[in-house]
Amino acid sequence: MKILVSNDDGIHAEGLASLCNCLTEAGFQVFVCAPDRERSAASHALTMYSPLRLIEVENPGFDAFRAWSADGTPADCVKIALELLMKADPPDYVISGVNRGPNLGTDILYSGTVAAAAEGCFAGIPSIAVSCTDKRNPNYQTASKFVSGHITDIFMNELPCGTMLNVNVPADSQEQGSGMPYMFTRAGTMKYVDIFDIRHDPRGREYIWMSGNPMDMDTEADYDTVAVKKGLISITPIKFDVTDYALLTKLRNSGGGHRLL
Repeated sequence: MKILVSNDDGIHAEGLASLCNCLTEAGFQVFVCAPDRERSAASHALTMYSPLRLIEVENPGFDAFRAWSADGTPADCVKIALELLMKADPPDYVISGVNRGPNLGTDILYSGTVAAAAEGCFAGIPSIAVSCTDKRNPNYQTASKFVSGHITDIFMNELPCGTMLNVNVPADSQEQGSGMPYMFTRAGTMKYVDIFDIRHDPRGREYIWMSGNPMDMDTEADYDTVAVKKGLISITPIKFDVTDYALLTKLRNSGGGHRLL
């Protein structure tokens, strides 16, 4: 089976190398197309107004059948791989990661990691985004072993077209391979106390560093944000039909707007 791997931390990221090595060891044929640099929080941006440069990486430093880097976004990289590099012989799965830091709750809207997997999902290919929640000491090997050990059962068992899986591995998950405790969860809510650090460069020009501190919002046990705090790997099915059907029905029944005959 062929797997396309991408990420938003870049082609030289430790998490990507760990994932590729574990997948290859598990018997999968690994192809990589990833950004040539850090592209975290790129969301689903596409490069439309500048050229994209693609380079085949001959000695990437990890196990892969072939590897490329591009100077675009994570979504660019997966599009290029599926529509150009592997169009004649597409991958069986797309996996994005392993990300350095969490992608939980509504933060998936900002995530380049999730966007890369979403591109695979849009193309009808079973896709996974995987992240380590501990940004300072990410347990890449633990996450990689878990994913490579469960691709054909937990992750890809009757995964509907148009749905992907978002996996987050908590800081206190121990090195247990595919036997680590996990929970199927729903996406929680991530809100922040925003911080805007206003500074000045040596020429007196103002610039801003933006950051934030997360607030605890979710309390119910089946949220991804809560599960990882309990030491459980969260596996959240994500689909991209964002229509509010309850409100749509209410609006249609309100008597206003254009009615279909």
